[in-house]
Amino acid sequence: MKPDKKEGSVSADTWASWKRDWDTAEAKKKSEVARANRLSEPSGAGTGPVRHTAGSRLATRHKTVMTEELGREPTLAELHVRLHLTKADRTVFVDKRSKDKNDRFQAELAAATQSQAAGEGSSSTPEPIDENELFLSLEAIKKQRVYGIGSASASYIGQSSRLRRGGSSQSQQQAVVSEEIEQRIAREVEERLKQRMRTVEAGFEERVEQRIRTMEAGFDERIRTELARLMTILPPELRPQFPPPPPSPADDTTSLG
Repeated sequence: MKPDKKEGSVSADTWASWKRDWDTAEAKKKSEVARANRLSEPSGAGTGPVRHTAGSRLATRHKTVMTEELGREPTLAELHVRLHLTKADRTVFVDKRSKDKNDRFQAELAAATQSQAAGEGSSSTPEPIDENELFLSLEAIKKQRVYGIGSASASYIGQSSRLRRGGSSQSQQQAVVSEEIEQRIAREVEERLKQRMRTVEAGFEERVEQRIRTMEAGFDERIRTELARLMTILPPELRPQFPPPPPSPADDTTSLG
């Protein structure tokens, strides 16, 4: 919702209450901070702000869709690519930061693969490359979040072998719980929004029906008033002739005929 454009589904009272909130100093300050964050250029001046093409769908939902498409859980790199390629050209990244992240990952993966191939002659069996752990190692984890994968971060962090080797079972549990809470909140918010929209639509339909009834009643009254006025200005010969009223029951006059 934009303060300068009211949607038709929002009632006038609701819109007025929102505008009052948007006009407060606290709301304006939050808006300015959010705007500055959106326009920041973490990859350097001239690189543009960070962007993604996930739309309104949560990253966890994109992950679920990809799991259904691939028949397996997508890797962090695959999910990152899904969320940052332009819709017009699915080979072009939407901003510099996402492209740099993917380039770094591909370079690290190639180096790890070459190193593993060089050691294949040894007697010990090399460990398979954990692509998710490699992706996590490229950037710091902040508050159970990793750049590029949004709300899906917690589930991958909980699965990371780096954390498992560290014996931090509590961190894993916290990550899983955090993801479950986030998904539950998202579902509740979505359901409340749907309920709110149903209420708004029902109220709007009721107001429209009431308005139509009022207009119809007013129209009928105007027609009757106009007909009465026209009757007063018509010539006598054009006025409708009505039969005389019947005699009063109290009239006992005897006919002389």
